[in-house]
Amino acid sequence: MEFLRAHADIIMAVNGFIFTTPLVLTVIEQLRSRASTVPLSTSVLTVLGLAVNASVFAALGLPLVVVSALLNASVWVVLGLQRWRYGAPS
Repeated sequence: MEFLRAHADIIMAVNGFIFTTPLVLTVIEQLRSRASTVPLSTSVLTVLGLAVNASVFAALGLPLVVVSALLNASVWVVLGLQRWRYGAPS
């Protein structure tokens, strides 16, 4: 348990980066197809949740997790912008 406490920032940041990877692939695919399948409400709520998480992680002194959460939120912003730009799928 002490190992997890000592390395929580790194472990949680790596986990966040792993979650971001498939989102980036989704952004690329939607860019190629000029279509979005991600609901705008999902993007907005996820960005808000990740922003709250980043604030809490900052208060806890976990800078790597803050960067990871903000990166993840940024990708969700792009997904939301794609949905807004391309509209609902036909």
